[in-house]
Amino acid sequence: MSSFGVIGSGFGLYGYLPALCQCGYKVTLPARYMSAFQNRKELTRYSSKIEWGQDEETVLTKSWGVVLALPPKLQSSYIPQIVLRNNISCLLLEKPLADTPETSALHLDSLTKASKMFRINYLFRYTDWVGCVKRSLEMVDDATILAFDWRFMAHHYLRNLSTWKRHSSEGGGVVRFYGIHLISLLAELGYNHVVFSTVFGTSPDEISRWVAILQGSNLPECNLYVDSRSETQRFHVTVSSRNNQDSGHLNIRLNDPFEQATSQVSDEDRRVPFIKNLCESLRSKLADESHLQEVYFSTNRLWRVVEDATKFVPT
Repeated sequence: MSSFGVIGSGFGLYGYLPALCQCGYKVTLPARYMSAFQNRKELTRYSSKIEWGQDEETVLTKSWGVVLALPPKLQSSYIPQIVLRNNISCLLLEKPLADTPETSALHLDSLTKASKMFRINYLFRYTDWVGCVKRSLEMVDDATILAFDWRFMAHHYLRNLSTWKRHSSEGGGVVRFYGIHLISLLAELGYNHVVFSTVFGTSPDEISRWVAILQGSNLPECNLYVDSRSETQRFHVTVSSRNNQDSGHLNIRLNDPFEQATSQVSDEDRRVPFIKNLCESLRSKLADESHLQEVYFSTNRLWRVVEDATKFVPT
């Protein structure tokens, strides 16, 4: 049975570990994660599938696949050394891949040239609602608008935490950490042009709201509104007529994008079923592998276009 090493004692444990175990993989963890593992009671059921290594180096040496569930800059420091390891054939990587699209592009090139199989945690493509969006886009005309309205209170704002997720320079912020999910989905759908993009926040390095309009060939105009510091919680997706907003092809109303998990264990993170889908894609055919790599490259291209077009407005 293939073994996955997990580097990252937060989401690596409560997000990736359950998904990997449910997919039938053994998981290897550094010994210093034991306390964090034991403190999460929902992980007890996976104890028999866990192996312990002395440290991160040991984990990397004995694993076929590796999860990097780390902040972007730290993940970025790991990728070059992992690319050179012949024993590691597969990587599961967090989003954003790096703190900037330029650095991310370098990693994509090195991973591809090293013939590593890799997946990036752009989870929207594995949700239950995304198929509805794709089908709706097959029945549109020039007067149609696709709109995403995503509002929530990020944990670091709710708890007033000082964390990298607040700062764009570290790969955080409303565009790089949250909006990248939408960027990846839209890139896969074929969007590649930014009409305008504006971010709002206390400083250019701490932005909490993003408004944008994107376009793509033979696609409806896409309006984005993402607010990570909102008192309201909702995730709405509509495909409707520009002339009559009440006459729509699609009207999705969720509290958050991961609400509709179809096979979720009650005490586990709501994203685990979608990460499981991500992990199961490692068994995909070669054609699927090629498509996924193109998704990652097109995501990075659109991310760079968004960043170049974005203006900051202080709040």
